Amino acid sequence: MTVQEIISALSRYNGKFPEQALVSAREHWALLVPEINMAFERAVTKNELSEEEENFLFWSVLLIGDRKEKDCFESFMLFLDQDDADYSPLECVLGDSLTEDLPNIVAIVAEGRAEPLNKILLSMKAGEYIKVGMLRVLKHMLFNSEITTDYFANHAPLWIEVMVANQHSFALAVLGEILIDLKLSSFQPMYLDFAKKDSIDHGMLSNDQIKDWAFETECDCRRDHYGSFDIMSVKNWASMNGNNEWDSMFMFNPFEQFIEEPYMAPKIPRRNDPCLCGSGKKYKKCCLN
Repeated sequence: MTVQEIISALSRYNGKFPEQALVSAREHWALLVPEINMAFERAVTKNELSEEEENFLFWSVLLIGDRKEKDCFESFMLFLDQDDADYSPLECVLGDSLTEDLPNIVAIVAEGRAEPLNKILLSMKAGEYIKVGMLRVLKHMLFNSEITTDYFANHAPLWIEVMVANQHSFALAVLGEILIDLKLSSFQPMYLDFAKKDSIDHGMLSNDQIKDWAFETECDCRRDHYGSFDIMSVKNWASMNGNNEWDSMFMFNPFEQFIEEPYMAPKIPRRNDPCLCGSGKKYKKCCLN
């Protein structure tokens, strides 16, 4: 396949895993990198992306993790420095990967570079789940001795200021968890005040944990393990396996013989559409699994 054929194949979504296009992308990687960089840069300037653009960006993010492509890091971080609310361009591209796979991919391509992550944590544009991902990558860097505890101690006050201004209660809770893990007790009075004002996500960090400034488990048991990503593992995702068990359910109507008008089957959701079961998750990682 040529580079343009690869881009075309990855831009189409038909519910099947594009294995041939991904194998070709690996083989022609050097020629594909400039196209990915341009796609990231174009996406930042648009308020709305076409479905084809969303699909190509989705595979591009996974590919740079698979290839450990450091030359895409700058444009990738620029792409991430934007809102990630429901139905935003960024959320439409990444879907559930925003919380599940993104931190690992960022850790891979960052190669210990903390300052670009700090820049996103200080951004007034970047979304809450993006910032949570950056925090988890920084924690990973700490465990790998790429940064020190002092990095959190020195930067956390500014991160907190931005999170409070944006009402990012979940990100505040995740940061609080890390600060407790690191035994940075100077932040406890601040978090006690957050708890009193109900400014943090108590499902992530409870009042008792803040009062005790400790967890039942040690921080080593709470660490994330990042560093490798195989794009072929995506083949196991529900919407990529080609076995759409819901198709027959949507098409079957037991009362069709009593209806004079032709039966119209409900629209099958796309990859990033909410699952019809009402779970709130994306279709690709819910009931088809």
